[in-house]
Amino acid sequence: MLKFDTSSEQVPGQAVGQALVPYIKHDKHIKTEINIKKEEVINFFKNEFQKHLPEKQLQTEAEKFYNHNKATGWMIGGKTPIKDWQAAAQNWMQKALEIKTKKTGKKLKHLKTNRNKDYDTPL
Repeated sequence: MLKFDTSSEQVPGQAVGQALVPYIKHDKHIKTEINIKKEEVINFFKNEFQKHLPEKQLQTEAEKFYNHNKATGWMIGGKTPIKDWQAAAQNWMQKALEIKTKKTGKKLKHLKTNRNKDYDTPL
């Protein structure tokens, strides 16, 4: 049976006072002050990519890029701050142009089907 004692005597081998625990603060939310204006992004898109898309589409892509990165706090994957937003904009446009060419590219003929099907003919 255990005996719980309430005496104030010190037990040999035990430290007196409060136990010290190392305190390490891990701040996962790193705030970075990035002051990029929307007009600056739009002008960059217009100057850099004017030969690829019409001006109106460039402005739309620039606004999409700005809004997306403003919403994420100018972070990559929510963890790493963007160091070079111009390089990120070039990657954004490269991906946008790839998507555009896929949409306007050739349709695959072997995937087309006929709506008027004749189920009497053998395969």
